Amino acid sequence: MSRGFTLLELLVGLALMALLAGLLFGSLRLGAGTLARVDATAEALEDRRVVASFLRGRLAQAEPLNDATDTGHSVAFTGAPDRLELVTEMPPAAGGGRHRVVLDNAPGGLRLAWRPLPGDGAAHQRLLDVGPARFAYYGRHAGEADPSWHDTWTGELALPELVRLTLSGMAPLIVALPRDLASR
Repeated sequence: MSRGFTLLELLVGLALMALLAGLLFGSLRLGAGTLARVDATAEALEDRRVVASFLRGRLAQAEPLNDATDTGHSVAFTGAPDRLELVTEMPPAAGGGRHRVVLDNAPGGLRLAWRPLPGDGAAHQRLLDVGPARFAYYGRHAGEADPSWHDTWTGELALPELVRLTLSGMAPLIVALPRDLASR
């Protein structure tokens, strides 16, 4: 009749306990790292969603005001693949009222700049950490029979019908612009 463990049984038991503790610690560490990555991804997606919602609202309220230029009149809307300038209503938190808004790519992400009309107020800027943006414009350029997608929209007499905004990691956001002020 034995009254205890042999040294060999004790060493085997300790080795098994150390192995199980190592596996458990590794699993916890892997789980914590995965959770941190999931949180960071969820936060980045939420930032993109908020930015997309804000931009959708600003584009949907674009105003087809006229700009007088050396070559005549055109709508106050200038679009390029990496830059968009328009006149729109800003929410009260951003000063409210009509503003000239510029969206363009900057080294740290998408830059949003706005200045109240008629341009006598202070300019504001904010960098949106959503990576680079790409714009496209759907409509009929002067002289075209049918509307199509364009990389630029400059010097036109009307707003484009649609603006497509592509942010990395998101499906493209397509927003219909107002046809005229009476349609709102």
